[in-house]
Amino acid sequence: MNKIKTIFCLFLLILSFVYLNDVKKINVMEIAVEDNKTSIIKTVSKYDFKNPISFLNISEKTDSKEDNEIKYQQINKEIIKSKDLPTIYIYNTHQTEEYASNIYNITPSVITVSNILQEELSELGITAIVEDKDIIKEVKKRGLDYTGTYEVSLDYLMEKEKEYPSLKYFFDIHRDSVIGENSKVKINDKNYAKVMFLVGANYDGYEKTLNEVKTMENYLNKNYPGLVRKTFINTTSGYNQRYRNNMYLIEVGGPDNTLEEIYNSSVAIAKAIKYFTEEI
Repeated sequence: MNKIKTIFCLFLLILSFVYLNDVKKINVMEIAVEDNKTSIIKTVSKYDFKNPISFLNISEKTDSKEDNEIKYQQINKEIIKSKDLPTIYIYNTHQTEEYASNIYNITPSVITVSNILQEELSELGITAIVEDKDIIKEVKKRGLDYTGTYEVSLDYLMEKEKEYPSLKYFFDIHRDSVIGENSKVKINDKNYAKVMFLVGANYDGYEKTLNEVKTMENYLNKNYPGLVRKTFINTTSGYNQRYRNNMYLIEVGGPDNTLEEIYNSSVAIAKAIKYFTEEI
């Protein structure tokens, strides 16, 4: 009997090892969490992505950066197909900012947030596109330092503007450095990553952007009390907002936040964006 138990345990161990190391075979849509009691992915199960690996921005040994760019492009095409022309452009100047990993070897990033936002906005009847080019790769190609990411992201934004003249609003999604409980909040038994808007104020006319940010901030404060941290106004930087006064920078959570938390916050942000676009 002991031999049988030992063999069975070894079989389970081998099976779990193969399962956790073959990321491509993980069906993320089947991962569920009971009663909000753990931090494993909960809410992703509602989605029917054709390529969940791309959606989660998983780093795979078998996929190159070029492969991932192609996947993001495919997702964009699926989103805008048979939809109205896109009015919202979502991008990540700092694409490599990541969140906490979990037992499924999934490491979500700010690109994950952008893709969730795109899907949620689609559910709300708003067509958005997500930048699919590798900003860091282009920064290195041009021989720029890290601050050059804003130069490259602005160039990519203007390219998308030419491709889609229907674009009206531009959202740059970042991750803050805030850690631990300072990055988290529980609202109505749901876990969220805290959110903060940033406004560059080193140019004339930034007040327009600030007032529009307040519209979204007020919506979130009313419907998700405790979710939003005080808007940060930076008098030494413009975050490229000087070039487009309809450009908004949002910090979503910090390095300790889970996929569940950033998902819930992304849903809230999508609703705030819908409210904002209908109000102005």
